[in-house]
Amino acid sequence: GHIEEPWELAQHMHVVSELQQRTGGFTEFVPLSFIPFQTMLGRTHGIEEISREDNLKHTAVFRLALGGEIRNLQASWVKMGIEVATESLRWGVNDLGGTLMEESVSRTAGSYHGVKLDPDELIAAARRTGRPPAQRDTLYRVIETY
Repeated sequence: GHIEEPWELAQHMHVVSELQQRTGGFTEFVPLSFIPFQTMLGRTHGIEEISREDNLKHTAVFRLALGGEIRNLQASWVKMGIEVATESLRWGVNDLGGTLMEESVSRTAGSYHGVKLDPDELIAAARRTGRPPAQRDTLYRVIETY
């Protein structure tokens, strides 16, 4: 999101929840923050990056709104940075996302949080919060614990 009001975010969560109830098709929900820096919308409307506090608040609200319907909530460290993504494990996230090999969408928009993390960096991040790190497959079956 980029210009939504809180009521619009709530409406979006309601739509996603209803869709999941009808289809059961989502394995996870991944909130993706708008990266404004190299975008026309960011330049012409003065839109700034979402704050750390708002990222974490949104994470908690998404968990409360969708937790009964969608088990997995993923933090996009590329969008929010590894520090905020790691902290979000305390706010309802249960997935730090992938290592990625060559992320270009966020980078092109001006993201400065990086494009690749080694597995050891993600393992260390999870451990810093006291969460047990694990590798999973697309369907969230645990492949290996660390």
